[in-house]
Amino acid sequence: MAKRAFTNARLVLPGGIVTGTLLVDGECITSVHTGAAAIPPDDYELVDCGGRYLAPGLIDIHVHGGGGFDLMTDDIEQVRGYARWIATRGITSFLVSTCGRDHAEITRRLRAIAPVVEPRPLAPRGPHPLTPSPPGGEGGSFGGAARVLGFHLEGPYINPVRKGAFPPPWLRAASADEYRELFEASGGTIRQVTLAPELPGADDLVRAVVASGAVAAIGHTDATYDEAMRAIDLGATHVTHCFNAMRPFGHRDPGVLGAVMTSDALTAELIGDGAHVDYAAARVLVRAKGCERIVLITDGMPMAGTPDGAGEWEGQAIRVDGGKAVRVSDGTIIGGVITLDQTVRNAVLHMDVALHDAVAMASTNAARALGLGDTYGVLASGAAADFVLLDDALSVTETWVAGEFVVCSR
Repeated sequence: MAKRAFTNARLVLPGGIVTGTLLVDGECITSVHTGAAAIPPDDYELVDCGGRYLAPGLIDIHVHGGGGFDLMTDDIEQVRGYARWIATRGITSFLVSTCGRDHAEITRRLRAIAPVVEPRPLAPRGPHPLTPSPPGGEGGSFGGAARVLGFHLEGPYINPVRKGAFPPPWLRAASADEYRELFEASGGTIRQVTLAPELPGADDLVRAVVASGAVAAIGHTDATYDEAMRAIDLGATHVTHCFNAMRPFGHRDPGVLGAVMTSDALTAELIGDGAHVDYAAARVLVRAKGCERIVLITDGMPMAGTPDGAGEWEGQAIRVDGGKAVRVSDGTIIGGVITLDQTVRNAVLHMDVALHDAVAMASTNAARALGLGDTYGVLASGAAADFVLLDDALSVTETWVAGEFVVCSR
């Protein structure tokens, strides 16, 4: 296993940006040295960063595809291709966000993709009847690619009133029993479930999700403030793409957004493209929640990062134009078209967020929201050696996963 010292770097740390050196031994960071130039041990290979920013690898916990690759699939090669492509954008790990037309299709997708998920079992937060084995196969990062940290189920237990681009036949009442079957099919690697807490059976579903060690995320919901707060009491800790596909805020009817703004128990996803959420509203969220409780996401779809034009996704005709993908039939926005590195730049340029906070919103906060903050999304001793180098324009020039060079500037 190679030992490397990354010198002459501007380290992007939670408290700010400092000049320093990062030491890596194999797949792990061994130490971080700030201030005066550290003298690495003789057996370390020197990597001169040339004064570039060295930041934690970005983590997209809500993405359905990009670069022409589709994650709403049972084709494992689509996931492998996406993982290689997205590493060129500085993303070192992601969740496969998926759903399906029926229970059988979701089960099939989970079983098919599970072999490439990072083989780190979840630590259950409470007693749970399931004791799945970690999935077999290659697991995680495979040959110059980002890691697959697990699955995000966006539905099917969401409210048709706030369905967004989801076809109504895909949606149904909450079922804790179905969820347990899906969790088993995933090999225990479902890490997040988006659900509407006002649906019949949702209380039991939230309990089952939390007990399995996954994150119960409130989303695609018409919940009132009281219904959202009840979900929090049951263990929900996250909100899916804040502002989008949820009851609007009203001064007499604050809804989920009221719970987001007032509850420190919740982290809030934000699609940072300026199309799903106006930057002024994004700045309101930043002021209300603080950067430390916001997670930048893309909600990317297969045409993300590709030229504008027409296409099809999950049987629906779509068109990408001017930074937005819409369903041709009714103009509904149907996923994001930028990558996570651009959301970091957008946060700095349009949301009044400092660079170190913008990076944390796309890395550290994402890992913490999933309960993986001790391993991913941070430059610290003992953490995974997943990081990126950025130039002064905040463009990705190099990506490193598990201590190995993955890609240089595209």
